[in-house]
Amino acid sequence: MKWIGIIFGFLTVVLAALYTLLFTSPGNAVMAPIIEKKINAQLAQDIKLETFELRIGSFAVNIALDTDNRIEAVGNYSLFSQSLDVAYRVRLNRLESLEKLTKTPLYGKFHTDGTVIGTLQDIAIKGKSDLANSKTTYSIDLKDFEPKKIKADIANADLKELLMMTGQKIFADARIMLDADFDSIDPKNLDGNIKLALNDGSFNRAVMLEDFNITLPETTFAFNVKSELKGQNIIYDMNLNSNLARVKSNGTYQIEPMKADLGYHVDFKELALLKPVTNAPLRGPFETHGLVKGDKASMLIKGTSSVAESQTVYNVNLKEFAPEQVLLTMKHAKLDKLLYLSGKPPYASGYLNINTKLDDLNPENLQGNIKVVLSKGSFNRSVMKKDFNITLPKTDFTFKTDAKLEGERIPYKMTFDSNLAKISSKGEFVPKTVGMDLDYHVDIGRLELLKPVTGMELKGPLALKGTIKGDKKELVVNGYTDLAKSKTDFSIMLEEFKPKSVSAQMKHLRLKPLFNMLSQPHYADGSIDLQIDIPDARVGTLDGIVTTTLSKGRLDGKTISKEMEMENVPNAPFSVKTHTTLSKNIIDTKTVIDSSLMSLSSKHARMDLENNLVTADYKVKIPDLKRLYFVTKQRMQGDITLFGDLRKDDHLKFTAHSDTLGGYLDAKLLDDDLHAVFKEIQTLEALDMLLYPQIFDSSLNGILDYNIASQKGVFDANLSNGRFTRNVAMDLYRQYGKRDLYKENFNGTVLSRIDQSRLDTDLFLKSRKSSISSEHMKIDSKTNRIDAKLHIVANKHPLDIYVKGNMDDPDVQIDAQKIIEKEAGKQLNKLFKKLF
Repeated sequence: MKWIGIIFGFLTVVLAALYTLLFTSPGNAVMAPIIEKKINAQLAQDIKLETFELRIGSFAVNIALDTDNRIEAVGNYSLFSQSLDVAYRVRLNRLESLEKLTKTPLYGKFHTDGTVIGTLQDIAIKGKSDLANSKTTYSIDLKDFEPKKIKADIANADLKELLMMTGQKIFADARIMLDADFDSIDPKNLDGNIKLALNDGSFNRAVMLEDFNITLPETTFAFNVKSELKGQNIIYDMNLNSNLARVKSNGTYQIEPMKADLGYHVDFKELALLKPVTNAPLRGPFETHGLVKGDKASMLIKGTSSVAESQTVYNVNLKEFAPEQVLLTMKHAKLDKLLYLSGKPPYASGYLNINTKLDDLNPENLQGNIKVVLSKGSFNRSVMKKDFNITLPKTDFTFKTDAKLEGERIPYKMTFDSNLAKISSKGEFVPKTVGMDLDYHVDIGRLELLKPVTGMELKGPLALKGTIKGDKKELVVNGYTDLAKSKTDFSIMLEEFKPKSVSAQMKHLRLKPLFNMLSQPHYADGSIDLQIDIPDARVGTLDGIVTTTLSKGRLDGKTISKEMEMENVPNAPFSVKTHTTLSKNIIDTKTVIDSSLMSLSSKHARMDLENNLVTADYKVKIPDLKRLYFVTKQRMQGDITLFGDLRKDDHLKFTAHSDTLGGYLDAKLLDDDLHAVFKEIQTLEALDMLLYPQIFDSSLNGILDYNIASQKGVFDANLSNGRFTRNVAMDLYRQYGKRDLYKENFNGTVLSRIDQSRLDTDLFLKSRKSSISSEHMKIDSKTNRIDAKLHIVANKHPLDIYVKGNMDDPDVQIDAQKIIEKEAGKQLNKLFKKLF
């Protein structure tokens, strides 16, 4: 019995100690730091357990998470009935300081009050909150600590506050209304209703621009959805209204196996408002509606649209939510409406029909076919004129294409038929490698109809056909054309779509049909042969040869005379041969032009592509100057040869040299400035060449400085060892002036100031006892007029001769100051008229 007493006493002491520790103020004071330490060990937050009161049947707890955030709870409990009745109060005034506890950044405040009443098997939680400035009430029924019923009512929650609380950009604002009532939240046996509404919504344009680079118009919206959850089915009705679009959808969605049976209706009032989102220049209205049926394994989207006033039907089959098959039929779509929809001007009108079937949308293995037919097409002439400055004739056209998608290959046929041209092509295309194996045919019946496009006065037919084979790495374009009744074929190899090699052969291109095609007068006849063989057409590694031969050439003098306002142009035969060598960056051409009028040759005309430099030598031979009267308008005779060099880089440099007229000529042209030097030119030979009376024999040395742009310059020359040859004027002067000028040896100068067609000339000739001079002799080659005074002094006797008027028949007046008698004056007057 003694041991029983001892044990009983020990248990009594232990129970008394436990009671004191758990249910008295001194005991709670001991327990509070221990509990606080345990809580902090579990949380990343240093809390303060400011109040801890536990009594038999009641308790009170006050936890300070930090200075701004607190949780309070007070209530009653029963250990025997395992029931509780608790009131709680949560005041989180600074959520951002709780990131360690929440594990996610939150901002702002969150308040809630409520009660927890029930037993451990059945607990009812009821509360209220000001979440996002709302008026929120909620209730949760727990059974064995598992949620069974949930009800929540959120009124006028501020979307802006909610976004800020969750750390999101405040891209929109709205009033949120939520009414949720669940009798079961078991995912396999849902039972409840959800009503969600966003009212008075608007987007924050500044945030949309800054964060998403989207420039939205002023946009308001409203959204509501009503859902009924039964078992695994969600039956819903959703509406979205805004000034951008209206979207409606309703139907049933089954959570498992993700099965849908729903309808949709999308109506965009103006697509242009979506440009900041789509980044595409779309515009105009767009509407579509349809159905979605199926599950994750197989789903069908079936819809219709009246886009561009068409009758459009589409079916999209999905497998695992990825497109497996697409069917699209578009009937009678208006082309001008489609162009407007895509943001383009209405370049053309017509009716578009499209039939598309895609059985496999894998980019590596596309399967299906596409047919496009455009009927009653017509170009909009006013728009083409406005946008491209093209004045088209009335142009109607049709277009057809039929393409099959066979994995990597796309076999196709295409035709374009109009009163401008007919174009057809067929073959295969490989998108991945840009591979091609196709032929093409272009048949233009009347080139003159293409003037608005080409900008050239072309006419007549043109046919072109050929093949294109290869891919992006190496593509070969072959073709044949009968341009200007020639037989022309060509082959061009492209590497990365840049020319790698070129070969072509043109035989018997006729000048007459070529001029006709170019709408040019029939200047000449002839036949051109062209041979191109360029194994490497890449700049920097050029390698090849080009030869051109024009044979049986003959000028059409009558046409040239008419079109170029010339007279008596001869029907001169001519030929042209060129041989061009391409090497690295150099194009070097040898040229020979031969005719009865002149011949021109150049051994090396070089173009340096790397340094943008052109150099050339030349030699011109004119066998008979008389035959060039139709060009020079100056009667001449004899022959002349000129040779020199040309250089063109940043400046134009041109040189010319001729050994002629007993002396030589050296000329240099730098851009617009011409500098010519005449040395030892024999005046008798010059007068003979010009078919002028050979009355003065001397040697001329002179310099010509002339600007081609301003047509102004100066000719300054010296005459030496000059003697008059036998002529009537000097005979008469010897007879009446008592002086024989034939025996005089003259030296002198000529200074001529040139201003376009006008010459202002000073002439001075002097011998030992005689002189001949003229100041400001005026000659206008354009009007063919002269105004001059010649002053002759011989043996101290002056003689003035006045020449004025048309140079072909000038008015000549003589003032001999009584040296020459009246009859002699008449003879001189008659003589000078003949001379001028």
